[in-house]
Amino acid sequence: MPQYIAYSLRIQSEFEIPEFHQASFPDGNLDVAIASNTVGSIGTPAERGVTWKASANLLELRVPSVANFLVVDGRNIHIELFDPTKEREMRVYLLGSVIAALLYQRGDLVMHACSIATPNGATLFCGKSGAGKSTLAATLALNGYPMIADDVTVIRNSDGCGFYAPPSFPISRLCGDVVSLLNWTKAKYAPLELEERKFQTSSPRFASKAQLPTRIAFLIPDAVERISIRPFSPLESISNLVKRSYRYRFAVGMGLKEAHFKNITELAQSVQCFEIRRPIGLQNLDSSLRALMDFVRDE
Repeated sequence: MPQYIAYSLRIQSEFEIPEFHQASFPDGNLDVAIASNTVGSIGTPAERGVTWKASANLLELRVPSVANFLVVDGRNIHIELFDPTKEREMRVYLLGSVIAALLYQRGDLVMHACSIATPNGATLFCGKSGAGKSTLAATLALNGYPMIADDVTVIRNSDGCGFYAPPSFPISRLCGDVVSLLNWTKAKYAPLELEERKFQTSSPRFASKAQLPTRIAFLIPDAVERISIRPFSPLESISNLVKRSYRYRFAVGMGLKEAHFKNITELAQSVQCFEIRRPIGLQNLDSSLRALMDFVRDE
């Protein structure tokens, strides 16, 4: 049965997950098991759209015509795949919402952020979909800063020894026009929106070790001509860390709101947080990337 490592977790799966790093654990010591099982009903879901419900250490997710998922105790993921031809589409949800639920159950912070490794530690760039996170991570990787995560960054608290960001998996998901600008080979990817507008490719440089997070920037596309950067106050840092928590409603639904907020307040005290407003679109991409490279180098 295939075995993998992602987010510093030992994973065994009945499904192949080519996005993850392959691994082998002869001692049988595993952190996560992914199995093919009948999940059954999750209540009364809507006719269309993704439906989920949660309770303590349990989350159920239904994706019509694709799969049902059950995430239990931060250790087990059960998948009921409806159509074998939609296994790639199933993995879109597995590697996003489902893994996020599992990581929350394990006590991790899950941020909607790309992240890169610098000589001083990890720098995170948080933002909404379309804020430019993946473009930035891919470009910085091309310029010598290994990618830790493309879209979902995990911050783990090591039992009083501080926070660290474990490597996710070496995949970048980019819009077609960005792939063309970077001169990368396009490998079609089935995006979450189920539209043929995103592409998946291997990151040119990927972090091999966990990193201490030192800076968190919040990307905001705006009607400005050039990038502006300002430090956040402690309260702004906490507010924006909550706002950019990935699938935050999952944490709340599983009864983890208080623990999540405690982690965020501790993280906000240990890292610098910034607001970065950047021009909308790709017309000023080169100048924006140069400014962000300077931001990373000036750490």
